[in-house]
Amino acid sequence: MDPEAFPLLRVTLLGSSSSGKTSIADCFVNNVQDRATPPPSTQLPRLLYRVLRLPGDGEAGSSRRVLFELEDTFAPQKENSSKSIRALADMKRKQVALPRHVRDFTPFSIWRPPINPQAENDKYRSIAHGRMGFLIVFDVNDPSSFTVASELLDLVRDFAEYRN
Repeated sequence: MDPEAFPLLRVTLLGSSSSGKTSIADCFVNNVQDRATPPPSTQLPRLLYRVLRLPGDGEAGSSRRVLFELEDTFAPQKENSSKSIRALADMKRKQVALPRHVRDFTPFSIWRPPINPQAENDKYRSIAHGRMGFLIVFDVNDPSSFTVASELLDLVRDFAEYRN
């Protein structure tokens, strides 16, 4: 990882309805999984954050803190004229670097804060500029869920090939 680069990782969860995207996101960010009540169906994209400590580049005991931005998404079956799963598969990014004198960061003071939409036509903005990875999820008990996951993988590959 470039030492001058802003330490931010963004991963987007993709998958069919009821495949477990929201449960995975909540479990990763909050270290808790509520098995008693399944989470409600995700209608709009949702951003969650967690600070992670990654091992350093070789020095004993060295590590680096990064902000992990996890994007929980709606199912492709819930697309309509105002929301598209294709928009969530775009990997377009711009490089952002911290000034040399900055040793620590408070992301929301350096960049505009994220906006999680509350209604379908609300504005949506993440901190990261583009996705760095995808986690495609499916329900092993639902064959149609695997079909949707395969289609999403093809969509992500199409975007990656278009960018390169």
